[in-house]
Amino acid sequence: MTCQLVIQGLPPIVLGKDSAPVTVGRGNDNRIAIDEPSLSRQHGFFQADEQGCYYEDCQSRNGSKLNGHQLKARCTLHIGDVLELGRIHVRIEAAAQHVLEAASEQLFPLEQVRKSFSALESHGGKTLEESLNLLQDISLDLIHDAPLQSQVKQILERLHLMLKPRRLVALLRSEGGDFLPIASVPHSKEDLPVSRTAVASICESRQALLVQDRLSDVRVQHATSLVHQSIRSLMAAPLECEGMVEGLLYADAGLAREPFGKRELALLATVAHMLAARIRTLRLLEQREQARSMEREMALARLIQRNLLPEADPKTPNFEFLGRAVPSRQVGGDLYGYWQPTPARLFAAIADVSGKGVGPGLLMACLVAYMNGSTRTNPETASLATWLSRDLAGHTSRNRFATAFLLRLDPEADWVEYTNAGHNPGLLVDAAGVITRLESQGLPLAMFPGKVPYGQSRITMQPGDLLFLYTDGITEATNALDEEFGMDRLEQALVAFREQPLEELVRRLDGCMASFSGEVPFGDDRTFLIVRRSRIPAGS
Repeated sequence: MTCQLVIQGLPPIVLGKDSAPVTVGRGNDNRIAIDEPSLSRQHGFFQADEQGCYYEDCQSRNGSKLNGHQLKARCTLHIGDVLELGRIHVRIEAAAQHVLEAASEQLFPLEQVRKSFSALESHGGKTLEESLNLLQDISLDLIHDAPLQSQVKQILERLHLMLKPRRLVALLRSEGGDFLPIASVPHSKEDLPVSRTAVASICESRQALLVQDRLSDVRVQHATSLVHQSIRSLMAAPLECEGMVEGLLYADAGLAREPFGKRELALLATVAHMLAARIRTLRLLEQREQARSMEREMALARLIQRNLLPEADPKTPNFEFLGRAVPSRQVGGDLYGYWQPTPARLFAAIADVSGKGVGPGLLMACLVAYMNGSTRTNPETASLATWLSRDLAGHTSRNRFATAFLLRLDPEADWVEYTNAGHNPGLLVDAAGVITRLESQGLPLAMFPGKVPYGQSRITMQPGDLLFLYTDGITEATNALDEEFGMDRLEQALVAFREQPLEELVRRLDGCMASFSGEVPFGDDRTFLIVRRSRIPAGS
């Protein structure tokens, strides 16, 4: 029995009695290798013999299902079955009947075909000089700045005059991996006699196909698609350049024309190579322009992000403040800020929105806006966290959230109220160098809002006590050995430099991190907020 395995986004794979076992999994050594976390490194394998096609699970972590039922042993596959391997679906379909079956000698390595071009005396009854003139005209067409589809159509028209086939078709690879027609001469909506499976096989193996004369070839003389379309001869060559296959050129001939030979195939493959180089160049230019456009957008996003941060740290009678956000290359979601609704109350916060890019940056902007509105009523920090979580959840996707450490204090008193919403532990360093970790008191903001209440605590800060809040860009900075800076190194630095002025403390901490990381760039924003109880109380 023969069938084919169909997975969305991948070329179909034919499974027959002469096929080697087809393994599937996350590992690169599998025949079907898919970078999907729900797959095990080797999830299972397919096999076929004269009696049928089979699948067996290799004791994978998430198991396999056949038509919705969990598999416990090797199973026989039938046309129409659907296998679920983790989150990957495999459909079992009938193997397409195409002109490649039992005809491997009809395939020729692409490099061999192209190299034979100059050694052939004539091409389709044309002299080598005429063929070279054609290639020169095509090369001039390709250097013009014209839409790709019109260029392809013009090249097909030139090639059609030279080869005089029944039909010429150019197919290009789509973003999904399928090969779709972009132009044909003459214009035709007739299906190709070469199946999608055959096209994928030709392109994957980078081989050229030649069926010289169906009438004298017992293997294909009764092929339904060839007979139905009155095709006597056909050939196809991948649009390949520097190992990248961009599509396929196809030509066929009717009963009245002499069959194609290796000369025509060499010419077709040479034109395909030139066209592939042009398509490859256009796609690289398009990617570069997209990258430039993205960089311009990211630069604007970084500017907006900087403008959301405080212009200056507040000056209060009993407390010193110092905040800083050192961005990495990307737009991140780190935030710190201050809000003072009344002279007797001051709010401060540090937050880290999950993910990187423009999305987290926009959520960070929302968080700033919600802080501006929610702090005006002077709420306790637990209530503030509840409101922020609800408001953020209403304006973001379910997989987006923000950790936050919220503070409320009286600038003229000695107490600080806080709520840690799933954030890194705050580090309270007293004047003697003893550190207390202020652990999480609830889930990150926007994660299951209203389901779990937030806690809050109040601490009394003595003169010289220091509270250090930070994002994981500090503790997760790595060195060349892939070691993290970590909590221990951070706490040691804070104890060592706790008596320094805040600016000097930061300068020395930066030095420790730079010495640790060496040449390895910081992969995430490094944001912190420091609160210190002044050593000389106000009014003294």
